Amino acid sequence: MSSTSVSSSSGAPAAPAEPASSTKTPSTATTATTAASLGVDDRARSADSQGTNTTQPKQQQQPQLQPELQPEQQHGSGRRSSRNAVDVLDIEHLKQLFWKQFDMERALAKLKAAQADRRKRLQQRGSKLKSQVKGEYEKLEQNIRSQADKIKAKLRAERTRLKKQQLKLNTAFELHVRLIDKIGFFMGVVCSWITVFLLGWRPYLLLPWCASWIVVLFFVRWAVYWYKKWHYFVFDFCYFANVLLVTYMYAYPHSRRFFNIVFALNNGPLLWAIVFWRNCLVFHHLDKITSLFIHIGGVLCTFTIRWLSFAGDDDVQGPSLVSPDYDAIHSMRATFESLTWYQAIVSPVIVYMVWQTGYFLKTEFSVFRITSSTPVADDDSVMTSFKWLEKGSLGWLVNNRHVRPEHKVYFFMLYQLIFTFITLLPVKLMFDSFAVHVGVIVLVIACSVWNGASYYFEVLGFVCLFCLFCCCCVVVRFVSTSCHAMLQVVVKRYEPNYKQRREAALEKRKEQ
Repeated sequence: MSSTSVSSSSGAPAAPAEPASSTKTPSTATTATTAASLGVDDRARSADSQGTNTTQPKQQQQPQLQPELQPEQQHGSGRRSSRNAVDVLDIEHLKQLFWKQFDMERALAKLKAAQADRRKRLQQRGSKLKSQVKGEYEKLEQNIRSQADKIKAKLRAERTRLKKQQLKLNTAFELHVRLIDKIGFFMGVVCSWITVFLLGWRPYLLLPWCASWIVVLFFVRWAVYWYKKWHYFVFDFCYFANVLLVTYMYAYPHSRRFFNIVFALNNGPLLWAIVFWRNCLVFHHLDKITSLFIHIGGVLCTFTIRWLSFAGDDDVQGPSLVSPDYDAIHSMRATFESLTWYQAIVSPVIVYMVWQTGYFLKTEFSVFRITSSTPVADDDSVMTSFKWLEKGSLGWLVNNRHVRPEHKVYFFMLYQLIFTFITLLPVKLMFDSFAVHVGVIVLVIACSVWNGASYYFEVLGFVCLFCLFCCCCVVVRFVSTSCHAMLQVVVKRYEPNYKQRREAALEKRKEQ
């Protein structure tokens, strides 16, 4: 029993020597503290085991003096040795756990260091890229600013050049417009005076005078409106009536039926269109004076043929390229009688409907259109009277909410037919009565003069109107004085027996 206990006690392992890897130091304070505490416990246990080992040899040296151990003592020594073995195993297990934790913390430290290094390198790379991008952005911004400055400088220079050019063009245009206005004003005043003068002095000369101006203004308007894509205005009824007038004077002057139709159309729809379309007597405006003359020229010609006699005009010549056949007109006048309602209304309405059918086929369909297969109504680049009326101040006539868009043209034709029929009603009275005819013409001309005065006051101003009125007075005075002096010279030099010839013509007329 004693030998077994001694051997077990002596066989207790001494304090284990620290392994070679003990030189490794943990990286954290927690690891160092744990290692220090474990080292202290190991040293204490090794010191206890050495103390027991030093006492055991002395007992072995004096075996005869040592009494035999009791069973209780042997049992106590066995418990002590087993407890020491368990402690040694726990220490070894703790050491292993410690070194495992140490290796894990060291690997974690390496990972953190690598991550920090990588983060640092990424930050450096990002800062470098940021600086590069910033430099490139600054260069690009500077380049864009320089290009923008150059473009702005070019634009400023071009704008300045265009402003100077526009100023020059505006100045030239104003001078051109002023020159045209001056010429138009002069021609308007002079032609008005000449028209009135011929109407009282030589009525037969008024026919070629008005016919020549109708032809000239017709082609001038055609050229101007062709450039503006407005040439379909020339197909309106007023131009058609003027064509009929010129055709009658130079082709069929002996036809009474043709004259009745021309008289009714010119003294009916054309005369009252001056009031309805607000034509105005503005001398310097070519477009306005043309519109007025196109409507009033035929009225003056038919008035001359109907009421003014050619008797006493011995210098009246036969037909020529300029002058119509006055003898045929004079012989036709001998058959004048009162107009019937059929001649005053029905025949002109039939002629008007023929024109309206042709105009409708021309403007609403591509029947007579040569240059394009698209109807004029669908061509936005071309202007017609219907389109102008639809967009103008009289658009209420066709822009009715109860009328479908595709039916507006038919209502426009109906309105024109009703207007033509209403304006033909007083034609019979005008043909039969000189006073009624003169009164209506004076009323319509006064209306056009009023519209011209409104234009001068509202558009050009009172000062401009006063200047134009002064110029008009000076021109009329100068022209009238000059013409009167010239006529006196002509009468004295070339017609010494004019009064006698005039009296003889009047006596012949009375005898007839």
